[in-house]
Amino acid sequence: KKSIEFQKAKMGALYSKCSEDTKKFFSEKTGGEIAYLVLAAPVIAAQFVYVQMNYKKLPELVPSNFKLDGTVAKKLGKWSLFLLPAASLLVLISNLSPQLKAACSRLNFLKPQCPNVGAATAGFVTALLAYITCSQVRIAQGHQNKLSPAITYSLLAATLGLPIGEKIYHAVKGEKTEVKVEKKETTTTEADGTKKTETTVTKTAETAESKTVEKEETKTVEDGNTKKVETVETKTEEHGDSKKVETVETKVEDDGHTQTTEKVETTTVESTEHSTQPEHGEHH
Repeated sequence: KKSIEFQKAKMGALYSKCSEDTKKFFSEKTGGEIAYLVLAAPVIAAQFVYVQMNYKKLPELVPSNFKLDGTVAKKLGKWSLFLLPAASLLVLISNLSPQLKAACSRLNFLKPQCPNVGAATAGFVTALLAYITCSQVRIAQGHQNKLSPAITYSLLAATLGLPIGEKIYHAVKGEKTEVKVEKKETTTTEADGTKKTETTVTKTAETAESKTVEKEETKTVEDGNTKKVETVETKTEEHGDSKKVETVETKVEDDGHTQTTEKVETTTVESTEHSTQPEHGEHH
């Protein structure tokens, strides 16, 4: 009985974890990305099923390359029919894993910045490869003569046009920079005469492609002839999937005779792969 209860508790915990992970995954996706994943998965599965159902009926050589007018230019073994569905599956998997998505985006010179544009582009890629795969099978069976240039070039134009259009849009809009400056200062005096002052200055510069936040936090403690000043300067630069954070911590203590300064500088670079550069420290 205890063993059964333990198994039920274990299954319940596993179900709860899977449910939470699923909710978290979809909460991090935009509507366009979710629509792509929901629609692309059955289309890709249908490609594999369609090829497999007709595989034995096909000749050993099937169309693989096509001319600009859609006619067959070259043939390969019928195993090549699985290449395009596999490519569609790779695109789908790359949208499920942030690490693979970051790796693939570095190879894509038309890397979309907007997630919805990226999802729509991936959808058109899936549709284009599905149409070519279906046409390869039909041409090999003699039911179709060539690829339809209208369908092929329409899907290709949409696949390239979306990210190119986004690039042009951001290139024009990116010239405008919005700068905001916020300052907050608080001063308190303790009962023993110690005076504490905290100042925070935040400067934000944002464009369509990047965002830079400079934040300076200063804490000053004055007790008689002794003055201690702690300053933390943080500069955060975000551009696409990359994030760079530079931090400078400075501590100054002055008792009227001797001044001591300690300074530590730290630089961290992050991406969707969560890679971090070593820290660099400097003391004076």
